[in-house]
Order: sequence, then C-alpha cells, then structure tokens
Amino acid sequence: MFNALAVVSGAICVLVIALWLRSAQAAESVSYTAPDGSLRIDLQSINCRLEFIWTSQWMTGGTMKTGMRWHRREVLDGKALEMFRFNWRRIGFDVSHRQFNATTFGYDKRRCSIPYWFLVVMSCTLPWLWIADVRAKTRHSRLCICHDCGYDLRATPDRCPECGAVPAGKVPSPGVSGRGLG
Repeated sequence: MFNALAVVSGAICVLVIALWLRSAQAAESVSYTAPDGSLRIDLQSINCRLEFIWTSQWMTGGTMKTGMRWHRREVLDGKALEMFRFNWRRIGFDVSHRQFNATTFGYDKRRCSIPYWFLVVMSCTLPWLWIADVRAKTRHSRLCICHDCGYDLRATPDRCPECGAVPAGKVPSPGVSGRGLG
C-alpha cells in the first residue's frame, strides 16, 4: 500500500513541477460560476503559486457566463496583473480580501495562495521516505543486519536472536520458535 501511495505521490510531484514551470509563462485558471451568477469559484495557477479564489457577486441587469470555463492569459514582464491587497503574506503564502460596491454590480472576493515549492515538498515526502526505506533494507540485508532491531546477524543468519525476526528471503529453522533465544 505504501509503495502505491509513494508512486502516486511521485506522479503528483511531477505534475506540480510541470504546473510550476507553466505558471511562470502564463496564468491558467479553471472557474465555475453558479447558474444564478451569485457565486464564482476559481482555481488559478499564476506566478509560481496556486490560488483558490471565492467570489460572491451580484449584478442588476445584464448577463453573465455561467458554468465551467478554462482561461489562459500570458504573463507580462514576468508578472501577471495583481488586483489584490494582501491581508497576510509570508514566504509565498498569502490570504487576501477585496470588495467592490456599485449600484449595478458588486462583489466580495477572497483569495488564498499556496506556493508551488510547498506543494513540491509535500508531494515528494512519500517518495523520499520510500526510497530511504528501500535503501535501508538493501543495506541491512547486504551487511547482515536485522531489519527490525539492527542486531548483527553474521553468527545467526536464519533468525535474529535479539527480536526473533526472520531476514527477508530466509526460511526459519524448524527447531527455533518464539521471540529471541535467550
């Protein structure tokens, strides 16, 4: 199970790196607007971060496109147009809020941003742990060390006298059972 999670997490890591590289060239977003136009939700990849934007809007008269849409716009001079004041911003994470009120149109927009470097670190953690585990097991079997407790197995290669574990690929001796020999 852990191997499958590590592989899926590794694939997610590659996808996040690809999105990170694309976000420096263009802003891409997927948005959903409710049928009555009162709510819009955006997931946006822009300026090396992933943004979640929640907009409550109102409009008197006129029409608004509803449903799911995909948008792409080029980044100018290395930065896309930013229309938010940041209420909180630390090491690439930010939270912001903006309101606009007029007689015919208004909105209340909230945004949360997560930098891609954080998503890469989080998605690479399981593959790193899996690789470290495989390397440790390979090292232990090569050095004749018990994979459970680290006891030296050169004198008793069939079973660990300390914890009773059987090394991988070994069949326990028929006369020995239980935990330890002591």
